[in-house]
Amino acid sequence: MRHAGPEQRARRIAIVAMLACVWLAAAPALAAEADVSPIVEPFTLDATAALAKTAPSLEALSAATAAQDEDKEDTDWEFSLEAAFSASGGNTRQSNVDVEANAKKEWDGGDEEFTAFARSEWGEAKPKDGGDRERDKNRHTAGAEYRHMVDNPIYVFARQHFERDEFADIKFRSDTFVGAGSRLVKNDEHEVNAQVGIGYTTTDYFSEDRDGNPSGLFAQDWTWQINEQWEFIETFELISNLKEIDDDFRTTTTADLKTDITDNMFFSFGVEHRYDSDPEGDAGREDWSILAKLGIKF
Repeated sequence: MRHAGPEQRARRIAIVAMLACVWLAAAPALAAEADVSPIVEPFTLDATAALAKTAPSLEALSAATAAQDEDKEDTDWEFSLEAAFSASGGNTRQSNVDVEANAKKEWDGGDEEFTAFARSEWGEAKPKDGGDRERDKNRHTAGAEYRHMVDNPIYVFARQHFERDEFADIKFRSDTFVGAGSRLVKNDEHEVNAQVGIGYTTTDYFSEDRDGNPSGLFAQDWTWQINEQWEFIETFELISNLKEIDDDFRTTTTADLKTDITDNMFFSFGVEHRYDSDPEGDAGREDWSILAKLGIKF
């Protein structure tokens, strides 16, 4: 849960101290009026001594909480641009060229996070009958997600993804989800997150068919900081049509090994697999790629 800010805490400490001073000043007079000084005066002396001993602790607490809030600073925007060459299979043939852009912003020391991406792939279509006919096709995806930490490690999220996949005969697809997730593990070496959500998916196909259905989402990611130079990143995502859970679902799985070449440049090598249990037309059910990426951060 979010705690009071340093200004609110300072006001509360000041109010408590002021009330204590008022009590210490008024207690002797009240004791004289009621003639209970033998009872009140010892308590007043004890309270005065206790307050004197407590003052340094209150100052230390105020300094600690202020330092804690200073640590929870907003981060600058982080941007990256990646270019990849991939060997592919499934609905694509031989090779693809990929370009991807990413953006990330954190507030309150990571309690709030916004990420966005855009990716384009160019490749050759593979006929389902295995013939030699090849056609250049494209796949474009973009999306954004917002996370808000409710009570560490639990967070809520909202996300929107768009897709156009000519390899799979998808003219336009929209996935909208809201849900909750958890940071299952977070330390210097490992970070594991999992989230579930509910939303709605609409798909327009080149065949002029259109689908719309409520959808469920399960997503998971794992980051392993192997050493100072190498990092392993794995993601898995399942989106299912809630009307036909067993017969209509999609999965995306990725695994990347990443290393920094310089402070602003990195290289990664990885695999990606996409599966659609109910593809449109003559499209195949799966696509896979082996990718070599070169990226810059700024």
